[in-house]
Amino acid sequence: FVGSTANDASFNAWVTDSTTTNNRATAESILAFMPMAAMGLVIALGGVLLAGNDVQKSYEYFFLILGATVLVCGIIGLFTLKDAPKTVENSGNFWGDLIYGLKPSVIKENSKLYLTLLAVCAYSIAVQVFFPYLIIYLQHSPDGFFSGESLKITPTLIIVAAVCLIALIVGIILVGKLADKYGKNKLVIPMLVFFVAGLVILYFAHDIKLLLIGVVPTAVGYCLLGIMLNAAVRDFTPVSKTGLFQGVRMVFAVMIPMVVGPYVGKKAIFSSGVYYTDDYGVSQIVPASSMFLYAAIVCAVSVVPIVIILCKGGFAVSENKNK
Repeated sequence: FVGSTANDASFNAWVTDSTTTNNRATAESILAFMPMAAMGLVIALGGVLLAGNDVQKSYEYFFLILGATVLVCGIIGLFTLKDAPKTVENSGNFWGDLIYGLKPSVIKENSKLYLTLLAVCAYSIAVQVFFPYLIIYLQHSPDGFFSGESLKITPTLIIVAAVCLIALIVGIILVGKLADKYGKNKLVIPMLVFFVAGLVILYFAHDIKLLLIGVVPTAVGYCLLGIMLNAAVRDFTPVSKTGLFQGVRMVFAVMIPMVVGPYVGKKAIFSSGVYYTDDYGVSQIVPASSMFLYAAIVCAVSVVPIVIILCKGGFAVSENKNK
């Protein structure tokens, strides 16, 4: 809780203050690969440590190593990270700052920011519709995409995953640089179409070939649309009010999606009528592929605020103007 709060309230504001409109998409692309790299490392570490006979001891080492790594990184950051030169000290009162982003006058003055947050909200809800159920769907789908055995961690799987991860990272960073060079106006709609089209393909995928075809545009659209929108949120955030908008950002990017997304997903997954028995002997529903269609429909809604932004001059913003 403490670490997550620090990330949302402080680190995100620091990144916004430390970047400009000329490099934010690149910065977002680097930030986007961090969770994927962390997930790959954790899977590899877990595969090595949990391969032994003493599983309980292995879990102890697993969490000790993760905790120690985070602690060391925090200590290093304490002495190496400095406030951005353009950081402005806030002299307002706590309660006034708390409701600042909810004032109608502030919303009207920063209309593009709130339109972008609406797009982020729709995008994030779409992700939460299917993502929590994805592994269960792949393991237990009646289409038999993967068996439980094939999803076990093996040296070959780790190598293949590492190669795919590196390729994805390089691609994401390159597109981030392209967005900084040519602007988001030309790329944001294609990335949205990629994501929605990929989800629709996954809905119709009942064999491994079509599944893999659908995964490509889904993964590309998911990563790059998120990069574009998050970079735009930073671009439209007033320089002198960066910290004041972080709470509003979390409401649209996390709180609403975490509540609405799983609720919609729950409605979608129950149409399969297929069940499996979990590790505890409890019968559970196998998610239906309709969750991808629901996610595609929800994500498509984000085109409305995006088009409005494009009609209001697009995503381009001047550093001097946004103060």
